[in-house]
Amino acid sequence: MNRSKITLKERLFLFFTAIHLILIILVCINSSINAYNLVFNENVKNPPLTKITDAIKLVLRIPLTQQYSVMAGIDAGYGFFAPNVASGYVLQFSIKDTSNTVIRQVYLPKLKTNEGLIRYNTLLGAFQARFKALDDERKKIGKSKNKVASNKSLYTRYLDVVIKSIGRNIWLSNNDYSKDQKMSATLYLYEFPNLKESLMGDYKPELINILTLEVNKK
Repeated sequence: MNRSKITLKERLFLFFTAIHLILIILVCINSSINAYNLVFNENVKNPPLTKITDAIKLVLRIPLTQQYSVMAGIDAGYGFFAPNVASGYVLQFSIKDTSNTVIRQVYLPKLKTNEGLIRYNTLLGAFQARFKALDDERKKIGKSKNKVASNKSLYTRYLDVVIKSIGRNIWLSNNDYSKDQKMSATLYLYEFPNLKESLMGDYKPELINILTLEVNKK
């Protein structure tokens, strides 16, 4: 009885296919655990999950493995199968008169190039971390008896400085604004309608107020 022999080329193909699939599964498991910790606010390390993620990181740090996962797009997690859908954020700057009435609203600083616009949109994506930090601060305040705000992290304070710096740039680049006027910056989460609302014909997105900061001219 003749048995078909697997050639060396076919063996190598099966070997690299298996390695490729294993890397995809490991990265997706790691992404799922990280997403679970983010959504359910599991800041305290869960020993079983920590052991799994640590083991996966050791595998992914094997020489040439990390480079291959980047080139093959495996490191994107579930983004390997489809682009990851990120939350959208809108930064609104409101100019107010002496009676605290909004007289103008600005959404973009004066950008001279398309590259600047792309970088600005990329910067807005960094506020996902600010949203998570703000949610953590509110939970800590809710658990605190004296209702005193917790100390902000260094990265949170950095993002607040970025918002105020953009506001100052808008203020100083326009000569129409008087010294008596005020400016506030509001960070909105751009929430799209869910599937049920879309089927009912409600396509209008909603802006959720996340954070409001006062911007000083100096």
